[in-house]
Amino acid sequence: MIKNRLLAMIVEDDKDDALRLQKILNRIQPELNFILCKDGADAIHYLSNEGSLVDLFFLDRDLPQIDGFSLAEKIRSITAYLLTPIIFVTGYEMDQLGAFQEYHCYSYLVKPLTEHAVRRSIEPLLKNLGNEQKKLSKVIPLDTAEGTKLLRFQDILGIEVLNRSCHIYIDKGQIEISWKPLEKLLAEIDEPYCVRCHKSFALNLTRVRDIVKVRRNIWSPVFDIDTSFSCEISKTYYVHVLDKYKEWISERE
Repeated sequence: MIKNRLLAMIVEDDKDDALRLQKILNRIQPELNFILCKDGADAIHYLSNEGSLVDLFFLDRDLPQIDGFSLAEKIRSITAYLLTPIIFVTGYEMDQLGAFQEYHCYSYLVKPLTEHAVRRSIEPLLKNLGNEQKKLSKVIPLDTAEGTKLLRFQDILGIEVLNRSCHIYIDKGQIEISWKPLEKLLAEIDEPYCVRCHKSFALNLTRVRDIVKVRRNIWSPVFDIDTSFSCEISKTYYVHVLDKYKEWISERE
């Protein structure tokens, strides 16, 4: 496949809805080019015939013949699209966490589409398409009660291991995974900026905007999004966490 431009695929059987979404996306990210597919078969035909690589997928949930979820599974089965963001477009609210775990989607949009709603949901993603920093990310296989789930490292905020339970905190909630010691989990993730910060917590420093002191010998991260996840950085790990955070900031500059 040839890669020479930012490309979004919109799979939508309603032409008016497809064009409306295209216009909104163009206003937010003018560098985007588009492939409009009327159904899943049309999309699969394009992906199977060595077209230009797609950077971003918008899939209507209620497509004829092949629904959006089934199409997402087929997209994820193609190695080149294991990490590519998928946004579902639907006429009703979805189980965001469930969709993320099952199809590793980035977000979803609810019809009727408005520019305000699209900006609120995915503007950061659109603005950062093509950012070379995405190369730092990789897919992490995680063992859960429902089987192995794939999670992008860039979507992880932190990890909590406490009382024989283990949770991965992400943008849209949390995922419970099979218990294992925090040291072993960090070794499996094997990312230099995923570091232990407490006996029960680890942080993805690439998602941290600041580190602030909250009380004596205890600090806390400020993440790049609003989140209910909070954790502590204890005195034992503070110097190492701060050094790695400075290293990350220096690497970005």
